Amino acid sequence: MKSHFVTILSLVIVFQADADTTYVSGAVSGVWTIMGNPYIATGSLVVQTGQELQIEPGVRVELHGGQRLTVYGRLHCEGTAADPVLFTQDTVTYPTRWQGLAFANSTGDSSVLRNTIVEFASSWDGVIRVMGGLHEIRDLNFRYNTGFGVNVLTQSLRIENSTFFENGREGGCGAAVRANSSQIEISGCTVKYSRALDGGALCFYDCEVTVDSTEFYGNKGTIWGGVVYADNSNFRFESCVFDSNLSLSGGVAHLVDGGKVEFNRCVFSRNESRHDGYTGNYGAVFAPTGDTLRFTNCLFYRNWGGNYSTVYSDANMTIHQCVFVENAIHGFMAGPDIDTLRFTAFHTRPTNLQGAPPNFGVLQNLNENGDSIDVYGNLFTSPGFDPLGPYGEFSLHHTSHLINAGSANSPQDPDGTLPDLGPYPFFHLAPIDDLNIVHITGTQNIRLRWTEVPDAVEYWVFRTTSGEFDWSTAQFVGANAFPEYVHEGALAEPFGQTTYVVIASQVSAQLASPLPTR
Repeated sequence: MKSHFVTILSLVIVFQADADTTYVSGAVSGVWTIMGNPYIATGSLVVQTGQELQIEPGVRVELHGGQRLTVYGRLHCEGTAADPVLFTQDTVTYPTRWQGLAFANSTGDSSVLRNTIVEFASSWDGVIRVMGGLHEIRDLNFRYNTGFGVNVLTQSLRIENSTFFENGREGGCGAAVRANSSQIEISGCTVKYSRALDGGALCFYDCEVTVDSTEFYGNKGTIWGGVVYADNSNFRFESCVFDSNLSLSGGVAHLVDGGKVEFNRCVFSRNESRHDGYTGNYGAVFAPTGDTLRFTNCLFYRNWGGNYSTVYSDANMTIHQCVFVENAIHGFMAGPDIDTLRFTAFHTRPTNLQGAPPNFGVLQNLNENGDSIDVYGNLFTSPGFDPLGPYGEFSLHHTSHLINAGSANSPQDPDGTLPDLGPYPFFHLAPIDDLNIVHITGTQNIRLRWTEVPDAVEYWVFRTTSGEFDWSTAQFVGANAFPEYVHEGALAEPFGQTTYVVIASQVSAQLASPLPTR
């Protein structure tokens, strides 16, 4: 009897699993929900002009063998962080990869692609091909695809808060994003381990491109541009990190045929011009032709190139408030016209900087910190990093000579002081101006409260036993990560005037050595 019950239960389970599978092919529209999971394509899919397909959170769509979903109408594909929409394939049963998504709406209807996973596709037309009807991609997880990634043709597209992981192969250009005659914005993304023949992650022709707050790590372009290859395109990179990327020519970027390029507050670290045992040139950026190339508040750290470990450019090049640390010495940087090289720090004085302005490196002035500088405000010193600081390994220690070493003619740092050099400003000690002190009833303790400072890691409490606060006699009372502090036993001491000051700090008092007093 018990054995008979188990047999019946097994039959019910098999029947239910089969009922949940939805087979789709050809023209599709309507609403797909998790009740129909998985949706298995038996042929390519098309959303016709004037039609809409809505795919709800948690839906799994399987395509294979060269199949593609083409959208002439509107696709509303919106998952959630917990239940993304998944486009995938059964790679064991069907080894031939599916060909991705294509958006080709010319009527103005805009599709939605948010909180979506796209994986195991392959297409030299673009795994996500955008020819019309898609203007924004958000929270995309794009992984394990080959060929071109998001391929944009004469469109405007913004990609936000998305992840690109292990895409591409040893061919083509742009395993994450590729565009032609388009306007591209990339913001808050992560691109790791992409690979292509040129432009391991990004590839642009005749484009206007803005990239901000994006990390590029471990990408590889076999020949030109470990991260980006661009032809006749204008760029602005803001607050980006380029770490451990590889290419034979331009470990980060290979930029040709005109264009205006700007890097602002970017980190170039551990990029190399080499590939599979072959030594290349230009460890970070190679721009043999172009209009202007500008670096502002950037950091170049331990980049390597057979020749020119950081930058080579024939464009008018400006380097302002940047930091160069431990880059390969042989062939440091070159350009026939380094138009401006000012207020920049070098861990050692480079002897092979081609194109440097006259009297570069001749120390003859002092800056606001009392450090020796050349006539252009450049200084030669250890950067003074604090790996325990709020920005990780390249945070500035409060004793760093890069603090307040920038130009008085540049915008001030967020804390209202002179600009610091490099990408990460040091948050100076800032007194709290709305301190409230109350007696805790029934105790000899007092409570100090104040308004939270967004960038503060910790608050330091000082006091002096006088009416006016005097740093020379100040006593450190304690620290707290929250905008209040209880001074125990404060009223047990002999009566007298006591003045308190609370400082908002970007480092903890335990790590600050010696403890700053001003």
